[in-house]
Amino acid sequence: MKMAHTSQMGKDGKSMTLLLKKALVPGSYTVKWSAAGADSHRMGSEFSFKVK
Repeated sequence: MKMAHTSQMGKDGKSMTLLLKKALVPGSYTVKWSAAGADSHRMGSEFSFKVK
């Protein structure tokens, strides 16, 4: 399920923060991300977490 959010790049230019428009309800979630470097090399991963 996609979540409505806003994003902001970190001052270091290497990090990003996503702020969700609504609080997460209790349950299990998976975050999948991807990025491209300056040389166009793509990378990505995913991680899961639970909200109680």
